[in-house]
Amino acid sequence: MNSVRRFRAAFAGLALVACAASGNAHDGHPATACRDNNRSDCHVDAQTAEVEALLVAVHDLTSYNGNPETAIDHLASWYELWAGDAILVVNGGAPIVGQDAILAFFASNPLFKTNFVGLTPSFRTKISIHGDTAEVYLECIFLTEALTVGPQRSLSGTVRKVHGKWLFWRMANNPAQPLFP
Repeated sequence: MNSVRRFRAAFAGLALVACAASGNAHDGHPATACRDNNRSDCHVDAQTAEVEALLVAVHDLTSYNGNPETAIDHLASWYELWAGDAILVVNGGAPIVGQDAILAFFASNPLFKTNFVGLTPSFRTKISIHGDTAEVYLECIFLTEALTVGPQRSLSGTVRKVHGKWLFWRMANNPAQPLFP
């Protein structure tokens, strides 16, 4: 079995264990609660689900980028997740301003050149919606094909709704806090 297949098999096994340990993951999901109950706060729940989808896209698009064609596709989709006037600050450095500059930064980043798999400790993800903006916090723990832990990063800041779509707007990318202090 080649290393990619071994990695995928191990990852699938890990995912099954995680699902079994957590029970039915959909029971607490805001969109499910909204759909299954006649609740007055469904608009907020739907907004939360939309922001969650934006955060999930981070892991989808920063994973499995060892193939250059996949990386190009992922970068094109990544570009669509950022507002035109977005600002990204990495490790407290100088702001990277604008969608094009942010894309150029990530295009040269190892995340879009390596077969990492991005995972998140979901209990650390935070979303707080305030009308057409929301404060978010997300951690990404990247695994290598050898199943070792690679970069551990956080993405936090403000997302905003632009023409009906939630986009990253004022964001910071820093090292994640250790899972085990």
